[in-house]
Amino acid sequence: MLGLTSTCTINAANGFITAIPQTLRVFVISVMVKEYRKSDGTYLEEVLRNVEYDVLPCSPSASDTTICSGSSVQLNASVGVSYSWSPPAGLSNPNISNPVATPVTPTTYTVTVTKASGCTVTSIVNISISSPPTITINSSSNITPCSGQSVTLTAGGGAMYVWSPSSSLSSDTGSSVTATPTATTTYTVTDTDIYGCTNTNSLTITAGSLIAPTITVNNATICNGNPATLNAGGALTYAWSPSSGLSSSSGTTVTANPSSTTTYTVTDTSANGCTNTKT
Repeated sequence: MLGLTSTCTINAANGFITAIPQTLRVFVISVMVKEYRKSDGTYLEEVLRNVEYDVLPCSPSASDTTICSGSSVQLNASVGVSYSWSPPAGLSNPNISNPVATPVTPTTYTVTVTKASGCTVTSIVNISISSPPTITINSSSNITPCSGQSVTLTAGGGAMYVWSPSSSLSSDTGSSVTATPTATTTYTVTDTDIYGCTNTNSLTITAGSLIAPTITVNNATICNGNPATLNAGGALTYAWSPSSGLSSSSGTTVTANPSSTTTYTVTDTSANGCTNTKT
């Protein structure tokens, strides 16, 4: 036998040849048979036969992998005639070459493959589970800003952030973005790890409305020394300016007695702290 490092044995009773190759390659077994007459031992002939064998690997081909929590992966072992995977928990079928594994925790599976040649080998495959960290999301100020005002949103705990909706954001990526909502908006941030696994969190920003105050005056043109009554409405509190010539600089109703033509401005403040003005 060419290239064979182990001993080759021959069974004299049946002529069977047994050899165990030590390397993966093509081997040629040469057999010389000499024939003699049994009655008198006369030599008759000799025959040379060459038999070629291709020695293939006898081992499973399962490989380690990482999946997302709740996901599945198909395991694969090399060709054989029977398979046995353990533990069977989380496997679609523990007795096939390519079961689908859906483990709930990191799991080491062992597969035993029996080849047509009769050799039986065992290998292991480690399934790791990637669980992205919990994403935190915070705002830089009250989550009820006035319309047109900005709020800084900051995410933490992850590595790669994508924000949505992006229409009122300074950027749709990054750990910190600026939101300027014109209406109540729920912002969602998604983190993706190196295995493609994702985790999300969200925060709702309620945009405070700006209510323009109303102003009424009983007489916009008065004689010098005669007062006029100014009334404001539509908000929570009111501040009047300039204060000269006014009975008060705050309140819904004030009396104006200016010594010259004067433009008065009222600034209202809503319940959520948003302000607006009117003259």
